[in-house]
Amino acid sequence: MKFKTEEGFIYYETYGEIENPVIMFLHALGADHHMFDGQVDRFKYDYYLILVDLPWHGMSYIPDRHLDFDEVCKSLFALLENLGIDKMIISGTSLGGYIAQYFAFIYPSKIIALHLDGSHPMHYKFNFLSVF
Repeated sequence: MKFKTEEGFIYYETYGEIENPVIMFLHALGADHHMFDGQVDRFKYDYYLILVDLPWHGMSYIPDRHLDFDEVCKSLFALLENLGIDKMIISGTSLGGYIAQYFAFIYPSKIIALHLDGSHPMHYKFNFLSVF
């Protein structure tokens, strides 16, 4: 499905029953929502899954200018609002992990849990690199 944002269309797929706890999966750089095909069959019976193609990836829009995490997260927030999602688990791999962390930082009331794979902590309180 496609969701219209201020920037363009975000492609996403959903699986499972919307009454179940929600997991949003965010893929790595150069990948798309298919990165999580293996998780769908395992989780779709117990969770409502949202698999997103981030801007520049898959079937989502290609911006005509630089976008920052804030703009991408605003689009994801708008998608959640459109779907009527109040809270979710957000799972991100690599680039998706950085976006997931940023989303959790600016929209903490939406987050039940944060799962990261292949992303180091980017928040200054958790990132030892920030002390340099």
